[in-house]
Amino acid sequence: MKNLSTVILGILFFFITGFRLHAQNDKMKTEILEIIKGKKFNIGISVRNSKGVEIFAHNSNEKYKMYSVSKFFLALKVLHLIDNKTLLLNQDVSFAKSDLKAGLFSPLRDSNPEGITITLEKALYYIVNQSDNNVFDKLVDLSGGIESLNFYISSFTKNKNSFSMSALYRDKEGTIGNNVVTPNFSSLLLYKLMKNKIISVESKNILMPLLETSINNKRIQALVPKNLKSFHKGGTSDRVNNVLIASNDIGIVYINEKKDFFTIAVFISNSLEDDAVNDEVIAKITEITRSELINR
Repeated sequence: MKNLSTVILGILFFFITGFRLHAQNDKMKTEILEIIKGKKFNIGISVRNSKGVEIFAHNSNEKYKMYSVSKFFLALKVLHLIDNKTLLLNQDVSFAKSDLKAGLFSPLRDSNPEGITITLEKALYYIVNQSDNNVFDKLVDLSGGIESLNFYISSFTKNKNSFSMSALYRDKEGTIGNNVVTPNFSSLLLYKLMKNKIISVESKNILMPLLETSINNKRIQALVPKNLKSFHKGGTSDRVNNVLIASNDIGIVYINEKKDFFTIAVFISNSLEDDAVNDEVIAKITEITRSELINR
């Protein structure tokens, strides 16, 4: 009889817990959909909890133009090659004047227009933290080329349509938009990174500080309390006829000072909203998620 009571209590607990989580998911979904309601853009969102479960998805399997989010994926490839000793963190990477092309966003070129030699570790800083387009192209070449990068990142998913890279910044204007990814795969790869399933712990410890700050912290990180760690990589296009082609951010946010976190990927495309609205939407989606997960 005692065993039967225990079983019944267990079943009741399972259903009550499941109902509570379902209600919380519905609340989060309602709040997020209210934020994006009526906005003049297309948006894809994927959120995963610290167990890797996708707890919110909106157009999460659609492909979106990456722009500088692609630099996060390149950093993973470079660090993988460092892990297997193909590349060395302290090796030199030389930039001739011809490598530092005009017309591209390039802090390295702006401060060293005649060329410079830096370490690979410093080059990683320039692509991840400073989003340097010339350094991106150089590191793609150094790490085996665009096809090799595409093959490596695609190896982490069974859905080969969730990621595709075919263009460098030096290529014909506009082709960089051919590099696409799904929000679902982005949040999954962030989760795998957190679980040490992509690169070594040592390489992860190199990467994470580069993701803590960047040239734009107004999206995922904007409303996260300062006492909580968060990491991100954004991507932004130019406007064409007042239409912003892409305003993206992917990242990891801790919901407390312990080990609980979530991964999030938000891709906005073809936006007629101003930059502040796009940024605010991503920030609010992040904060809604964090607030809901605190109470679970």
